[in-house]
Amino acid sequence: MKKWKGEAIVELGKCTQPHGIKGAFTFHLINTQDSSLDLDSRIILFPLAAKSSIKESGEEFTIEKISFGHKVMTYLKGISDRSIVEAMIPFSIHILKSDLPELDEDEVYLDDLIGCKAIHHETKKELGRIIGLEDNGVQAILVIRGVQPMDIPFVDAFVGEIDIDAGTVEIDPPEYI
Repeated sequence: MKKWKGEAIVELGKCTQPHGIKGAFTFHLINTQDSSLDLDSRIILFPLAAKSSIKESGEEFTIEKISFGHKVMTYLKGISDRSIVEAMIPFSIHILKSDLPELDEDEVYLDDLIGCKAIHHETKKELGRIIGLEDNGVQAILVIRGVQPMDIPFVDAFVGEIDIDAGTVEIDPPEYI
C-alpha cells in the first residue's frame, strides 16, 4: 500500500485534463457513485508523467470547490490559472485512508481488494490476483492477472463473497473467459 508521510493512502482516480479557463481540473474518479471528496478535503497528488510540475514525492492540496455530474470539476485552493493546471497534469489523486468514512459491515474499500486472490465462485480455483482498479465510466473494474488476464466489472453478477481477512474475492467470470 502506498504511503504519504508514513500514513496509508488510497488512490481515488486521476486527472488528465483541465476544465475551463479559471483553473479547474476534470477529475476521473474510480468510484463515480460515492465519492469521499468534498469541500475542504485534503488530497495528495502524484505525477503520472515527467511533464507534470508536481513533485515525484507527491504534494498535498485542499479542495476549494467540487461539483459532480457527467464530469467531476474541481478547484484546488491557491490555484486559479489554467496554465498552472496544465503544468500540473497528468496526476493521480489520493486521500489518506484515515480520512475515509467508516464502513458498514457488508462494505469494503475497493483499494483493499488490490493484492487479493481472485478465486472462481464455483470451483474455488485461483484465477489470479487483483493488481489494480479501473473505471469504465459506469462501474469500477477489477484488473486481474493470472494464467489468463481478465478485467471484471465490480458488480454482483461477477463478484461474489469478499473475505478481506483471507485475502480472497470470489469471481464468476463471464462465459467467454
